Amino acid sequence: MLARDVMVSPVITVTKSATVRDVARMMLEKRISAVPVVDNADKVIGIVTESDLLHRVEAGTERRDTCAHHRRIEAGESGGFRN
Repeated sequence: MLARDVMVSPVITVTKSATVRDVARMMLEKRISAVPVVDNADKVIGIVTESDLLHRVEAGTERRDTCAHHRRIEAGESGGFRN
């Protein structure tokens, strides 16, 4: 199997000024798992994936314990991670 066998054509893109909420909505509507981000010349400058949207406030998927986690880090607790 080749990439052309699973790709979407024409390519669905977004600009860097698209909101996270709009990108998430578009990905759901188009049933795609990633979308290239293009500049004004349609040159690819990045990509947004489903994984990028996980745990985002803008997408309504934020973690409920984020504030507590940041308070622990600010207090000097590593949470089991080494710096």
